[in-house]
Amino acid sequence: CLDGSPFAEAAVPTAHALAPQLDVPLVLVQVVEEGAGGAVDVPESGYVEHQARPLGGEVSFEVLHGSGAAAAI
Repeated sequence: CLDGSPFAEAAVPTAHALAPQLDVPLVLVQVVEEGAGGAVDVPESGYVEHQARPLGGEVSFEVLHGSGAAAAI
């Protein structure tokens, strides 16, 4: 799950290296939290797509909506 922090982004290369070794797909996820007026108006998939693009191969991405990352995932 990516939240825009350098800490989360630093985990992506390690996850990318481990996924084929574990024979699991790599899915980058961003949760867009909903405010009182509904979902936040952002270019939703741009951030996670930007993170996935240089990895190539079998990497997908999802943007989820919810009031908290754990609940949305």
